[in-house]
Amino acid sequence: MEKFIYNEQQTRGKNYSRWKNMNDSEREYFNEDILTEEQAVKIFDKLFPESNYKEVKMSDNWRKGTIWDKNNWSYDANGMPINGDKDE
Repeated sequence: MEKFIYNEQQTRGKNYSRWKNMNDSEREYFNEDILTEEQAVKIFDKLFPESNYKEVKMSDNWRKGTIWDKNNWSYDANGMPINGDKDE
């Protein structure tokens, strides 16, 4: 049987689907009951807790020099952002 390896390049959902398909196949091969979705999710979460896998952290550096640069924004009386140059 193929060993499941969590792929951090894939979403958690895709990893779960791959694991569930492999688990189902293995259980069928050994004439065992297929796990319900609820059972499978509980086991997957125990085997592969979300906190063990990298979190996507993104800085705001990509905003520099674009209209999304937070330093170029001002706010109206209602607190809504208005795009504009700092010198205006």
